Amino acid sequence: MTTETWRRISDWKLELQLVSLADVPAQLIAEQRWVLPADALAPAWPRLSALAAEVKLARVSPEVAALLRARGVTLHGFGFHRVSEGWYYARTGADPVRYAGDLHAMLPDTATDDDDEAFDDLRSSVVDAILRAASDGVLNERAVLIANEAAPLGPAAPVLAEAGMAEHERLGAAGFAPPASRELVEHVRAQLRSEPAPRPPLSREMVRNVRKALAVGVAGVGVAVLLREVAPWASVFGAALGVSALVIALLGYVQRR
Repeated sequence: MTTETWRRISDWKLELQLVSLADVPAQLIAEQRWVLPADALAPAWPRLSALAAEVKLARVSPEVAALLRARGVTLHGFGFHRVSEGWYYARTGADPVRYAGDLHAMLPDTATDDDDEAFDDLRSSVVDAILRAASDGVLNERAVLIANEAAPLGPAAPVLAEAGMAEHERLGAAGFAPPASRELVEHVRAQLRSEPAPRPPLSREMVRNVRKALAVGVAGVGVAVLLREVAPWASVFGAALGVSALVIALLGYVQRR
């Protein structure tokens, strides 16, 4: 059975790591002997190859993503679950950001489900608006759909004929729904809430230092208690040392949190 449009992201249950090919140095591609998606698709899939060359967006494997991240290249992570309608967008690089939310919550207040077909179209348009707003225009639904269908950026490998690939080749550029309106993109942009960046875990060295300070603090307080009757001056010294060490341990932990 054929369809007249590409499968929309609102039907997905998928996560992708993406990179704008404009951000990947040509020297790095040559060094790693990576193959561009458009080149990997040609000549077996000429229409898909042309679309991949047009959008200049590629999905990447975890291994390629790690190498790009190490070189300071900006990566775009996107995921959507069609059942829960949960989505997230995460950007790494010089301007890191992470957004997450619920698709239904991003719908305009005027949205109703009186017309099932129109409501489904609106949901799909909101996904496009989320991509455009969250990525500052780098991503959009059309580009992400093509990147998902095309070969990933990476080492040369046979392009497998996955489900729907022949249909998408037949449809070409004619199979895409209209982009989200500017008003919808701005509506979504106003609702985006950046999640705080994950705090780095305590390093091993920091953990050891905190433990040492904590041990000294406990020992100092213990000495103060034991010597309070026998040697008051030693008790005072032990108490001061213990409290100072405990404060250092607390500050060391708080600083890293």
